[in-house]
Amino acid sequence: MGAGVATLADAQTAVQVEIVERFRRTDFEPPPAVDTVLLSLARRERPLIAREEQRRYGEFVEAIASATACGGFITYRQLRRLASDLRFDLAARPSALSFDQWLGLHRFIERQR
Repeated sequence: MGAGVATLADAQTAVQVEIVERFRRTDFEPPPAVDTVLLSLARRERPLIAREEQRRYGEFVEAIASATACGGFITYRQLRRLASDLRFDLAARPSALSFDQWLGLHRFIERQR
């Protein structure tokens, strides 16, 4: 699960991802055990993360997606504040965070450096 979340969050810095259509499981035979969507991908004119930040962003997303804590990037107090500001549940799994929430977390951490 962690690698998929990390790959998608990393890719969205350079590519606009949009769900074009959601399929029902009954649209397929046999029905899949997962939800299925059709995606539209379009390269962004300007990536949301500067080239020099890409490696750190990828490491950050991978560390958070594969860990149960914040990977040592931020304190619990900071996480509580960010959860409120970015509107996510503290108990949420990494896969439940939106791309904008991932980006907000990363931008906060970059400002702390």
